[in-house]
Amino acid sequence: ADELDITLVSRENVEVWHGLMPQIVSGVLQAQHVLIPLREILPGVTIYTREIEAIDLSRRRAVLGGGGEGDQVEVEADYLVIALGSVTDLSRFPGLTEHALQTKTIGDFIHLRNHLIEMLEKASVTTDPAERQRLLTFVVAGAGYAGVEIASEANEFLRASLRAYPMLSPAEVRVIAVDILSRILPTFNDRLAQRVV
Repeated sequence: ADELDITLVSRENVEVWHGLMPQIVSGVLQAQHVLIPLREILPGVTIYTREIEAIDLSRRRAVLGGGGEGDQVEVEADYLVIALGSVTDLSRFPGLTEHALQTKTIGDFIHLRNHLIEMLEKASVTTDPAERQRLLTFVVAGAGYAGVEIASEANEFLRASLRAYPMLSPAEVRVIAVDILSRILPTFNDRLAQRVV
């Protein structure tokens, strides 16, 4: 039998457990709790924590950068799988590019948590009721499973944080999940989705 050698090239040396990332917002989990080292879950796989600088499909080779000048590595393969991931296209919906916070990476979730704190801070010192309402209204675009979980964790975090802001009322905090479809949790049955509302 032919020996199988697998090589993985990734910018990161960890995999992220995406299903738990919303809990970073509420503080239930710390960032390190959703990280899984690649070398731990892929024993026997050669792993390069580098970026691909060039791909030569005809020769089935990838040139990997190493950060330093002349520090390149060339990897040859019988089969070359290119799986670069995805990028969120916010331009499909007016206003998202300018106003939305993305929730794709751990850094994004930490940024979201810090943004919620910043809005609480600003709302706690404003005397303008309209401005306070604007600062304490949060909209999650996308009401599938991930969007509803993010909205739930943000809501839980905001309400728990109100203990430190006695000048703010729970009635003033609004977390709204919106979706392009007619209801939240479109992959769930109607009865279950209604229970979430």
